[in-house]
Amino acid sequence: MSPTVYISIGSNIEHEKNINAGLIALAEHVSILCVSFVYENPAVGFSAPPFYNLAVALDCPLPANDFISLLNTIEIANGRSPTKTNKFTSRTLDLDLIAYGSAIYPDEDTLSNAYVLAPLSEVAGESVHPTLHKTYRHLWESFQGDRTTLTRLTDYSWPSIPLKHASL
Repeated sequence: MSPTVYISIGSNIEHEKNINAGLIALAEHVSILCVSFVYENPAVGFSAPPFYNLAVALDCPLPANDFISLLNTIEIANGRSPTKTNKFTSRTLDLDLIAYGSAIYPDEDTLSNAYVLAPLSEVAGESVHPTLHKTYRHLWESFQGDRTTLTRLTDYSWPSIPLKHASL
């Protein structure tokens, strides 16, 4: 059986166009199990248009390194610079691997920013963080950071591919 993989998707340049293109490209290679709501939040650490963010649960038959390469290829195909040297810049498409099976891909944004943790708690709510031994839902419920800048969007235009949305 393929591992369940969780990724975070973000964009602040032509949000819907680029996020939807990313979802369609992912669906060509992996099975999308579930998508979270889309959240809008201001850029963090720099002045720019707001970001749209969501989390996706996937069934991934690819080895982890091949999957990471696929994410990079999809980002570049959607206008992202192949060099990710500046964290504080606008993005057409940002695809970040959060977890691959029981392996966590360390990223300080996962547990410290509402724009990652809120959508992740929707698609991986009962999954247990392998080092903290708490569910992602519990991590979100006990989140001490700023939630006030995060807005759940209810009118997002999803791509015309079958998607199962997280139920809360």
